[in-house]
Amino acid sequence: MNRNINKRGLSTIEFLFVIIIIFMLVGLIMVFMAAAVKEANDAERRSHIAQLMRILLTLKVYSGTFPVEIHECRIGKDCQVFDKILEEKILDIPVDPRGEDYYYRYVSDGENFILKAILADGSEYVYNTQGK
Repeated sequence: MNRNINKRGLSTIEFLFVIIIIFMLVGLIMVFMAAAVKEANDAERRSHIAQLMRILLTLKVYSGTFPVEIHECRIGKDCQVFDKILEEKILDIPVDPRGEDYYYRYVSDGENFILKAILADGSEYVYNTQGK
């Protein structure tokens, strides 16, 4: 007797392999997405620093000096002079993508300034008009 048995569907082992492969693919996608989000946030931080730098250079053209903040301050938190100017000139002070507990930093003697942001890897992104 020759039996021709047609199997339909997946066996339990085949089903487990399919599930394992799907979970591995989802895991890989999540790793790549996390890296892409960090890169996007760092790009936003660099953009904010460039925007603030352009504002400061424009202020120097019109007033002759940069807003003086002798001690390094957090923009939007405790920069007395620069925050006041930003509130008068633009609608929103740029906020770090991590949220409102993180700030861009600024210090200036009136002739030069330094702007800082902390990137996703913990390194500093610095714009310094003295070139140091």
